[in-house]
Amino acid sequence: MGVAESQPSHRELKDVIALADQALYRAKETGRGRFLLADDLKVSRDTEPDFTHMVGRRDELQLLRETLDRSMSGSSMFCSITGEQGMGKTRLVEELSNYCQFKQTPLLKTDVHPVSEEITFLIVNEIKLCLDNLDDNELKKVVRQTGQVEPGTADHLGQYGFPVKKRSVPGDLNETRIRTRKDLSRILTALSTIKPFVMVLDNLQWASPEGVGYMAEVLSETSDPGFSA
Repeated sequence: MGVAESQPSHRELKDVIALADQALYRAKETGRGRFLLADDLKVSRDTEPDFTHMVGRRDELQLLRETLDRSMSGSSMFCSITGEQGMGKTRLVEELSNYCQFKQTPLLKTDVHPVSEEITFLIVNEIKLCLDNLDDNELKKVVRQTGQVEPGTADHLGQYGFPVKKRSVPGDLNETRIRTRKDLSRILTALSTIKPFVMVLDNLQWASPEGVGYMAEVLSETSDPGFSA
């Protein structure tokens, strides 16, 4: 456990939490069930944590960390974590989440269930998580940069205030999906100008091939993404 005390220089709660997170990494390095105070360690926000406590999974976690770092430099990255049940996949994601906190990068997780979902579910749900992670000013900036969206897009994301295009004649289902896909790509592009995001799709084996394919198409059309999935 990492413990930090609020200092006069801390203007927001997240500053104290970030300091406690760094102390947490140092505590993990010394073994299980350890407590360390951030003040005693005099940890720096610029000090990179290591993963020596991840016995047997250090290489994989290091790869995930490097993938996130490359994504934050401006290029989208994709990783697939596969393996039998009990092999430590969930633990790897948990440790990646801790590293994302250290980097102040939101990690947004969608749990895929073995039920029939429309093909837009995966990407729309992740975009909703991203939008929910923004403050009011950031959300207004994303809406402004995105511009008008199709009525089909507004059906999914109407609560966020995107202006809607007026169409006298609706398109067929395939045309509507293409238009919505372009809207979602523009929204992701706008989101990436605010801050990087990490998207985690858990239990992806339950997703439909159509849903995964649609999400891949949206991501492939996104300009200069600053997120990893």
